[in-house]
Amino acid sequence: MKLPHTWCNVHEPIRQRDEDQASDYDTFEIVAAAEQKVLDIFHINLQGKTMAKSKTQTAPVVQAPVVHTRHAMFDPQALVEEHIKSAPFAARLTSSMAWLLDNQCITLARIAQATLYKERDSDHDDLKFSEFSLQIDDYLARDTFWNQDNEHGFDEPHPLTKLAQVISLRDAWHDAAATAASADNRDYRPKDFDQLIVNEKARQTSLETREKYEMLIKRRENLNDQQRADRLVAMVRRDHILAEERLTQDRENMATTLSILYEAGKHAHHVNFHQLPEATQKSFAGSIIKIARRISQDDLAKQRSITTLDYADILDESDALEAALQQFIDVRVDKTRSVITQSQSEIDEARAADARDQAKAEADAS
Repeated sequence: MKLPHTWCNVHEPIRQRDEDQASDYDTFEIVAAAEQKVLDIFHINLQGKTMAKSKTQTAPVVQAPVVHTRHAMFDPQALVEEHIKSAPFAARLTSSMAWLLDNQCITLARIAQATLYKERDSDHDDLKFSEFSLQIDDYLARDTFWNQDNEHGFDEPHPLTKLAQVISLRDAWHDAAATAASADNRDYRPKDFDQLIVNEKARQTSLETREKYEMLIKRRENLNDQQRADRLVAMVRRDHILAEERLTQDRENMATTLSILYEAGKHAHHVNFHQLPEATQKSFAGSIIKIARRISQDDLAKQRSITTLDYADILDESDALEAALQQFIDVRVDKTRSVITQSQSEIDEARAADARDQAKAEADAS
């Protein structure tokens, strides 16, 4: 099933990584709470092929202006553009964030299907999950599922509402990634959702999960060292079996997932970052910090074409971006601080008033 080119194109992040190596970095946790209720934890593997190689260029580093993060109109993409002046850094960071958004769209579509099955009409109670998928178009046609958010009296947005919100953010990040790739003399090769699903890998047990298993096994005082080692192997092997089964089911269910994504694209309307749920804003900002840190300290550190001076500038840019994003997260976490909530029109009007005042002052002075 081919989706409209205007919104379904996705891509792999601009980085080289062993395809069998599991990512040990957290993903954009926009769906974490709902995911734990309706699905097993779905880890996204941040793997991808290197884009077309060319001579690396580093744009001149310019002192970024101070970005105030205490108002509701905070935009992390604008913050990235203002702080990250290195062409290779900007290309990889925007590419990874756009790719991550695409993966979250797929995850949300799967969660939405599971949620709709749980909320199915009484006359569909006897349907199996696979059979329900054939009836899902009737549910997707109901506008109520696409408008279940705080503005409509719901404490927690419906997965379909979240999906439409996330899809509305994709174009801006993909445009930024394409622009940054061009500035770095790289090709931006997008993929469709169906291609991304086909290329999914079975999730491997993360280091954090293995540590939890080891702690659990240590509590079994009746086990000797060899038995504990065997128990860990068995638990990791179970993870692999379940991951392979989930991967098979996801591919078999691809047509339904694509149908949900297609409908979400039709229902998507422009949403500013500040209009997303607060938890979503914090987790997305946190993801930018972790990915930027990984790119600057790992990926770009291996690039011999980057001079020592340019690499020092890259580390400065990463630190400045992290500080600004962390300030935003701290404001959201600390409920005792006041966060100014202004609409975009109010902010635009205030800026216009400041401009008029400045012009009047200059006219009076002359």
